Amino acid sequence: CTVGRALRWFVDLSAPPSKAFLAQLARYCADGAEAAALRELASDARSAEYTRWAVDGRRNLLDALAAAPSASLPLGALFELAPKLHPRYYTIASSPLAAPSALHLTVKLLAEPACRAARAPEPLR
Repeated sequence: CTVGRALRWFVDLSAPPSKAFLAQLARYCADGAEAAALRELASDARSAEYTRWAVDGRRNLLDALAAAPSASLPLGALFELAPKLHPRYYTIASSPLAAPSALHLTVKLLAEPACRAARAPEPLR
């Protein structure tokens, strides 16, 4: 299996970065200020800030990596820390009240960059 195939089929790069992911990413930062910002964001004392940045800001793992350019996360660590990808090819969007004898599926074709860094990276602070 190639690295590209493993990343494409087994790692959920679109998942929001967990606090544990950010804390571990901080360990691999060459820039002390970046590492400190990641550790702060991952701390329990900064839960509201984490929620605003990661959840409300709809950040994913790629965004977290882009926000810490000095981080040199080993590939093995990425595979350990990142959530595993679970295939979801469709969503059943039926309502037995609206259409009792029909099944409706919702499918989305993703046509946006996987990483906000392709636009303009937003700093951690």
